[in-house]
Formats: sequence, C-alpha cells, structure tokens
Amino acid sequence: MSSMQEPTCEEGLAGLFERIAAHALHQPDQIALRAVSVELSYAALWKRLQSLIEVLNGVRCLALVGDNGPEWVCMDLAARAAGVCVLPIPPFFTQAQVQHALAVTHADALWANDAAQLNDAGQPLVMGYLKRLPNVSWSTPIPSGIAKLTFTSGTTGTPRASR
Repeated sequence: MSSMQEPTCEEGLAGLFERIAAHALHQPDQIALRAVSVELSYAALWKRLQSLIEVLNGVRCLALVGDNGPEWVCMDLAARAAGVCVLPIPPFFTQAQVQHALAVTHADALWANDAAQLNDAGQPLVMGYLKRLPNVSWSTPIPSGIAKLTFTSGTTGTPRASR
C-alpha cells in the first residue's frame, strides 16, 4: 500500500497556478471567473495575474479593502503568487479598526476596488487601485509562511488578528 499525503497549501497553490496557465494556453476563451459585472476568460485571468504580480514587487503585506468579488479574487491570487501576505479589510470596519489593523500588521500597501475607499488617489490598475503606504516599520516582521491575516470584527473591543 502506498501512502498518499495531502499537498501542502503551497503545493496546492502552485498547482492552481499551473492549471490556470495551462487553461490560458489550451482553452484561452473558456470562462474562468464570472460575476454580475465581470467575466474573465482563462487567458484574461492569466494576463491579469501576471500584471498584478509585477505591480506587487516589493510589497510585503497587502491590505485588501472591500467586499469579495472577481477583482478581489484576482488581487488575492496575485499576492499569493508573489509571496505577499494578505490582510482582508472588511467593508464594515470603522476607520479606527482599519488603522488598527494596518498598524498591527505593518501593511505596506492598500488595494481597493474604488479609489474613494483609499481616502486618497492610488495607482490605477486594470482592476482597482493600489496605494503604497509610506514609513512602514518592520520592527516586528510577519513570520515567514504567513499567507493571510484576518481580524475579528471587534464588536466587543479592538479587533484581534488571527492567522
């Protein structure tokens, strides 16, 4: 009997990117992501991921602001491929909760679907806007291998991170 081990998260993610690339090559027009307002073929998804990965060069922790959707999924996938830790910021967080999460994680970039969510102009991308955050201190860096940091809603006090 051979024992089969489940792939690690990183192996599974690598396999996902390989499959997206293969579909982009062999079935470029097949739909990969569909939502009410967006439909992306595998070729368009692959091209978008490659572009977003380049934009994330030098980012260590990316805060994704807003609701989940195709744009959010693309940025999340690109960040994972680039080895960038992701900090989802839910739309119901207050400004104080957002600032707390950014301070605790030392996020060095923000992404949002809408420039207004950044309280300032960000770099326009194919999907959404990216804003680099200045003066980030890495005195307590995120441990290696952390892919995503999530916070409690903070309904009973200050939001707490979990990984």
